[in-house]
Amino acid sequence: MHKLLICDDEIKIRETLYDYFTAKGYSVSIAENGKTGAEKTEDEDFDLIILDVMLPGKDGISLLKMIKASEELRDIPVIMATAKGTE
Repeated sequence: MHKLLICDDEIKIRETLYDYFTAKGYSVSIAENGKTGAEKTEDEDFDLIILDVMLPGKDGISLLKMIKASEELRDIPVIMATAKGTE
C-alpha cells in the first residue's frame, strides 16, 4: 500500500484529498502546518508528499528544502500545491 502525506492548512483541501486517496486504497497521513509536516517526515515513511506552499509556521518551500537536503527523504516525490497566481 502506498503512503501519502498531505500537508495543507486548508481543512477542506485536506479532507477532499484524504477522502479521494483513501477511497483509492492509499494510506494517508495529514499535517495542518509545516512544523507538523516536518515531524511526520521524520517519524513516518512516505511514497509521496502533497505540500502546500503557504503554510503557517514553517512554509512549504522551507519544508521542501529540508526534505530535499535529507539523504533519507530526498527521493520522495513532492507535489507542490498553491493558490498563488504567480511563480
